[in-house]
Amino acid sequence: MAVATSNRRWFWYVLISIGVVVVSMEMGFHSYNPLSGNYYPWFQAAGLTVILFGYLLKWGWHYRKLQKFWKLYILLLAVHCGVLVICTPKIDPS
Repeated sequence: MAVATSNRRWFWYVLISIGVVVVSMEMGFHSYNPLSGNYYPWFQAAGLTVILFGYLLKWGWHYRKLQKFWKLYILLLAVHCGVLVICTPKIDPS
């Protein structure tokens, strides 16, 4: 397994950060129509899921070699997404 150098890590951090900003701006410009008040709650839910599970992954990264960690991570992600699928359509966008 290759060891990531500090410079290589920073390269990926910066690249991912730029990607997140670009995607967020693109979603922000195209998902909200100020004249009708429409927005897409799925974009917000997806963004918050990425942030939540990104931090969870960062926090538990030293457990990445344990199968138990990945089982729990996938289970929590599946439950989270299941709750979003059930609850998000009930959100009134007006």
